[in-house]
Amino acid sequence: MNQQDCTALPTIEDVCQDEIEVLAISVGRFITAGYVTGDVACWDAGHDRAETLLGFIDGPRLVASMAAVIRALRGERDKPLHFMPANCCRLTLDELDLVKLLAVGRLGDRDAVVKGAIRLTGGRSVARLVTAVLSAGEVLCGLHDALPQSSASPKADQPIIH
Repeated sequence: MNQQDCTALPTIEDVCQDEIEVLAISVGRFITAGYVTGDVACWDAGHDRAETLLGFIDGPRLVASMAAVIRALRGERDKPLHFMPANCCRLTLDELDLVKLLAVGRLGDRDAVVKGAIRLTGGRSVARLVTAVLSAGEVLCGLHDALPQSSASPKADQPIIH
């Protein structure tokens, strides 16, 4: 993807409804990078980011919930996922669909989660993803007030990639 293509993609701040959603996508990106590279340092970076912002109890809860979502996506999706680096301010179309799916998961709307999961996976079996997203939705709701505004945004402590 070149610079021109990238600027056509939506920004995290335009799509995510709050800072906990921004952090969740960032953690999801670290987890995905770990799968792509096979390097545990990516998972450690996700843990470090979450624990720095949420503490050593809530940070791992968020990482675990996003790991369940990413693992379910990898198992139930019929094509590769496209993710940006953790510090990028843009969202791929796959990430945009994931943000939308997490948003309905936070509402606990099982029917909407099933529809979104089918769209994101390409229509294969979605039971694992639906369960993971609804669980992650509960975690995200529980952590909603745990972050001060602007603390989870990539611009808080890292350069932004456009």
